[in-house]
Amino acid sequence: MVRIKTMRSRFPLLCASLILHLPMFGEQDARVTEALYRVSKEASQLWQVAPGFLCRETLHQKALVHQRSRFRAGVEATKTGPSVEPAYQTREIVSFYGLGAFKGAPEALREFRETYSLDGAAVEDEKKARVKFASLLKGGDNSEKEAAIGEFERRCLAGSATDFGQVILLFTKINVNKYAYTFGGAARLGVDNAWTIPFQQQKGDESLHISDGGKKIAVKLQGEIWVRQGDFLPLRIVLNSTRTHKKNEVRDEAKVDYTVVSGALLPAAVVCRRFLNDELVLESIYRYADWQPVVTR
Repeated sequence: MVRIKTMRSRFPLLCASLILHLPMFGEQDARVTEALYRVSKEASQLWQVAPGFLCRETLHQKALVHQRSRFRAGVEATKTGPSVEPAYQTREIVSFYGLGAFKGAPEALREFRETYSLDGAAVEDEKKARVKFASLLKGGDNSEKEAAIGEFERRCLAGSATDFGQVILLFTKINVNKYAYTFGGAARLGVDNAWTIPFQQQKGDESLHISDGGKKIAVKLQGEIWVRQGDFLPLRIVLNSTRTHKKNEVRDEAKVDYTVVSGALLPAAVVCRRFLNDELVLESIYRYADWQPVVTR
């Protein structure tokens, strides 16, 4: 699985006073300073309000696998055995989704899910799943939450990405000066005109933790923050990394889009892709809809 982990898997405890004053970063572009102030403010608010909401998540996945075939280009395989041909395995998972925390660690938001449809087949009654999930978010104990995480991960294709919805928490006031920023220029996202702000990690324990064939790899964070022109509302956060593995280039990309729901900034979509020598080998696309307050009855 691919996860974002910060502060050794814990996000710092936030309070309103932390966002009142954002330090200036030398001679950087004034738009960058304004944007970082707004981003850190929204990060604090997400940590406080996101556990009060749940939504419907639809996950589409595909992973490149190698299937054995007796034929290749119309010619029967030789005595050495069948040929190996690449093909994509696909999966669709529909779940109720929300951000919450384990008891004893309220500062460390995690993603929780209750799946009710797998590849078009019902796993659980939708209404019952919603009630069960709301109870888990509001009052589930740690063992129940661990079980929910494990169950979802077992249903995903190998190497899938989780815990990206809360990636904006990388840019709380306590963390924001751990990165170097530049002004990237104008872009457009849907109906919004945006500014892009490339960043690169300079210090801190935050890292992109990647599980690759059972081997744990940690790489420094880099990517872009997209903010809306005018009010600097965070619209998108992009993360990427490139490394060499057994003489092959491996590139991981993640893109998280946010939307405002009832005054709260919440995930709208997450796209995670892995490329091997520019060939797509794994893709996970999460889409979120029908954000609603958590109601346990």
